[in-house]
Amino acid sequence: MTEFYRRLGLKILWAEYNNSVNRLTAAFDKKIKDKKSMVKDARETLSKFTYSKMRKCFNPHSPFLLEKEFFSDIIACNAAVITRILCLAGKADEAMEQLKDFYRQAYMAGFTRDRSFVLNRLDSRTFMPLRRSITRRYLEEIGFNHLDRILLCTGDCQTMQTAERIRYRLDLKGMDVLAYQHRLGSLAESGLAGCFQPVAYFFFVNAAADYALLPDTTRRSMLDSMQYIVDWLHTTRVKKSIFVTHVYFGVDNVVRFKRVKRSTAIDAVTRYSDDVAAILSRAPNAHLIDFRDIAPLSHGTEAFRDAPDYPVPLHIRFDIMDCVSERIAEALAGL
Repeated sequence: MTEFYRRLGLKILWAEYNNSVNRLTAAFDKKIKDKKSMVKDARETLSKFTYSKMRKCFNPHSPFLLEKEFFSDIIACNAAVITRILCLAGKADEAMEQLKDFYRQAYMAGFTRDRSFVLNRLDSRTFMPLRRSITRRYLEEIGFNHLDRILLCTGDCQTMQTAERIRYRLDLKGMDVLAYQHRLGSLAESGLAGCFQPVAYFFFVNAAADYALLPDTTRRSMLDSMQYIVDWLHTTRVKKSIFVTHVYFGVDNVVRFKRVKRSTAIDAVTRYSDDVAAILSRAPNAHLIDFRDIAPLSHGTEAFRDAPDYPVPLHIRFDIMDCVSERIAEALAGL
């Protein structure tokens, strides 16, 4: 990092990151009809956060840094806002043309697919709104060179962060990473699924938190969503399915601040997580990594980098994530 970043400050990045994520969420909210102001705000943000400025802050080939994640995700989220709203207006082709320019800017700044995860951050946010329009040609135009040998990563920010660490650890010659920051179902049931061949699949399983915290969910429906992943992977020729299971959250805080029943929270991180792991173990060439083997289960906040009074501790300490990514890298060795 340079003096430019130090002047920018983590607090400013954090605030802009939150604004950008909230803007992207609002772009998908069907209740909000007038979305023109979102495009204006997104473009204004993108005029301040560019890949050339990012290069001044971070070496293109540096390992994972939270600040680097925030910066790249600010660009990706706002690009996705514009993409989403153009797609709603029936202008997916226009959205893709604009996105190609973002990819070119990143590549010119040194963030190339063969060494960096930054382009995958842009993928992870924009593929979902574009999923019905993406073609194999588009993927090739934005830098994919190995569509028949893909490491597919689907899930939330923890999956993306882990995938970035794997990208840094492994050479991955002859493979590309396809990162999709959403549930597998929306990818698998779109045209995007037919554009590539996964040889490995990775998911940092956030099922316990979803089961305990998401409204209108049932145990059966959540387990069915895990079975969906297994069934879909059996339709591919994937050589390895890697899952980090038994990922827990801060039970005490969730009970105290979110009014989740303690019995429900404990069930989520124990018996329910066992059921999830049992289902995922039936995936083709499954390799399960039990998160508790790296960070023993605790109901407190010891494993998290969130503030002690944060209502839903989910963000895991970086030293633990380093150990997780090392285990995954070992499982991928040889592919």
